[in-house]
Amino acid sequence: MTGFAGASTLCRVLMTLGRSRATGRLHVEAGPCRGSLSLHEGSITAVRLLGAESKPLGDLLDANGAWDEARHAEALFDSDVAGPVGAWLVRHRVSSEAAVLDALRAQALSRVQLMCSWDAPELRFEDVSVPDPGRPLGRPLSFEPLPAPHLVLRMLRTWAQRIDPIL
Repeated sequence: MTGFAGASTLCRVLMTLGRSRATGRLHVEAGPCRGSLSLHEGSITAVRLLGAESKPLGDLLDANGAWDEARHAEALFDSDVAGPVGAWLVRHRVSSEAAVLDALRAQALSRVQLMCSWDAPELRFEDVSVPDPGRPLGRPLSFEPLPAPHLVLRMLRTWAQRIDPIL
C-alpha cells in the first residue's frame, strides 16, 4: 500500500524520540516534499511543511467559525503580518487564543498525517539540547505539545484502517 512503509517508519522514529524525551528537529524528506517536526522533551511543538499541501491556519479558523473577516481586513490594513501568524491573529483580535491553539493542533495533526503518506521518506534528527534563539522550536503561542506516542497511536490507527485484510 502506498505510504504505509513511510507511515510506519515515521511513526517508529517518533515513538523512539518520544520515549527518549528528545529535544530537537526531525527533518523529513521525500522527493519534492519536505517537512520538519520540532520536539521538546519528546512532545511535538510544531510541524512545518514545504512542497506539500496543507490547510492554512485561517482556513481552519474560518471552518470552525472562529474568524472575524472584517477584523482581519482591518488588521491587514493597519499592520503587516509579523511573527507567528497565530500570535498576530490573537494580537489583532481576529480570533481568540483558544481557537488559534485548537486550530494549530488540528493543523499539526493533519500535517503529520500528510507526512505519513509520503513514500520512502528520508529522516534526519537534529539534536537541540539548548535551543538556538535564532531558530525557535515553536514554543511561543503553540498548541499544547502533542506527546509523540499519543500521535503515533493515532496515525497507526488511521493507516491500519486503510490496509486490506489478508483473506
